Amino acid sequence: MKAFRVSSMVALAVAAALSGCAATQDAAQSAVSSVKSLAGQAQVTRQAVAPALYEVAYSPSQDVVYVVSAGGFGPDAPASKVLRLDPKTLDVKGEIPLSVNGFGLVLDDAAHRLYITDTRAGSLTVLDVASDTVVGTVALNEAPDAVSGQKPAKASLADRAAKASRAGKTAKPAGEEKDGMYKYREVVLDRTHNRLYLPGMSLEAGSDGVLKVVDAHTLKVQKVVPGLGFGTTGIALDETAGKLYVSNLVGQLFVVDTGTLAVTGKFEVAADQLLNLAVDRAAGQVLAVDQGMARLDEKRQQDGIAYTPRGKGNQVVAIDPANGQVTRNIAVGTQPVALLLDAERNRLYVSNRDSGNVSIIDARTGQLLKSVDLQRHPNSLTLNPKTGEVYVTIKNARDAARGSNESVARIQY
Repeated sequence: MKAFRVSSMVALAVAAALSGCAATQDAAQSAVSSVKSLAGQAQVTRQAVAPALYEVAYSPSQDVVYVVSAGGFGPDAPASKVLRLDPKTLDVKGEIPLSVNGFGLVLDDAAHRLYITDTRAGSLTVLDVASDTVVGTVALNEAPDAVSGQKPAKASLADRAAKASRAGKTAKPAGEEKDGMYKYREVVLDRTHNRLYLPGMSLEAGSDGVLKVVDAHTLKVQKVVPGLGFGTTGIALDETAGKLYVSNLVGQLFVVDTGTLAVTGKFEVAADQLLNLAVDRAAGQVLAVDQGMARLDEKRQQDGIAYTPRGKGNQVVAIDPANGQVTRNIAVGTQPVALLLDAERNRLYVSNRDSGNVSIIDARTGQLLKSVDLQRHPNSLTLNPKTGEVYVTIKNARDAARGSNESVARIQY
């Protein structure tokens, strides 16, 4: 995917842009119940289904599309829920209510489980889709001490002052900041180790992101990996190689050994806003969105973060995971958000929020095969591996009626 404001809003804006940001789409489009168009070899079917749509997942075992609706806030706001969609018509076939505001999700199809992140509350909810029941919820910002029922101790004012001083800032008095509060959107499942990995993002000056590691069986936080930089956002797993890649918004790529959970590599990449990642095992590379959001550059400057931009944005970069070198720059639309690799067909799909299209790229050559116009703000992506059909969520305009339905589209190429 999941706009956020600068400061507290950038944290949410990035978190939402990450899993699908609230964007701007023509209000008339949000009311369209179903749209079909044929442009070249790309056929698009579109359906408006629910408000505040974020991430999406396809289930091969059930032949159904899951999409999470974050709902809203306040007594009159629509409730958050997970929707089951018919993969052909995109009609809603069922709804599962949530007591949290769902944003990101990942599906464990074999175990019939959906793992859903609440970016605002900092929690992870586990939903059994066979019985439509919630198995459990993990309070991520209380971990790991939440296992014993104790909240983590706050850092002393002296510690906070020292950290702020290193960042060139003044520490806030106790009670004026929320220690350990991170925003979570992406979640990755490691079936080999029966674990979940969640990058936690902080956009406060002088603060670093973290990686939370959750046992998928006990739903306890196993480990917190600190020091992952400003705006920790992207994550991708190479399960065969036992390597996890985590990126941030100051052009850094970290390598984590999934056996030891130790950081074994840190690279300064020739790109800036590494928003989302994908592993291309066949080519031996990590693919990353370099978003190019001007507000994030402004945020770094306002916070006094010493950083010289080194990427042009609006591109996907191919990175050698052995040394962090960029081996290819692929131009896409404006403000790319999510990327999806269809390795079997050698296709890379990139959703471009501001230009309102999905770029379809030859994964081997980097050549643009097709640009699919979706009027205007495509977000998160998922794949039917058997057919090659791609599903994408599409955000509403800021001036659309509050609570109006947002769309899911199916791309056949």
